[in-house]
Amino acid sequence: MPVAGVTRFERFFRAAARLDVDKDDLKRYSDFVNQQICNLLLIGQATAKANVRDVIEPWDLPITKGPHESIHRFREINQETGLEPRPPTGPVVVASFRVAVATHGAPASTLTDIQGMVFTTRLSGGKGGRNGLETELRRLCVQQKNGKPNHPP
Repeated sequence: MPVAGVTRFERFFRAAARLDVDKDDLKRYSDFVNQQICNLLLIGQATAKANVRDVIEPWDLPITKGPHESIHRFREINQETGLEPRPPTGPVVVASFRVAVATHGAPASTLTDIQGMVFTTRLSGGKGGRNGLETELRRLCVQQKNGKPNHPP
């Protein structure tokens, strides 16, 4: 589990459900969550396509009241246990992208309204080169699209 260590997840499960978990439990949990996210995105993609859109909007995802309430409770638990997400680093972004490509294949393009340096150095104002993600996208012949914050092209 590269993003958060096993110890942090053990604390989370103890606080959330009074469960003791080990590394094998966390692997099974991670696999389950990844499959559910994939299923949600496939449904969202189909809904967006049915509405003649290439971009998945939040309302395209089939999330009901129960999961919304659970998400709110998980945020509270995150604050209590110190599991707040950390800003992504370049290597984490590249590793996550590679996992997605290995699972689903390379996309024709990427689109983000995030202008952070882990996604693009285009607006850094100085000389330099591509960052890790830009290099990976170029290697895979994936077109990178960066829009204005909160206003994707």
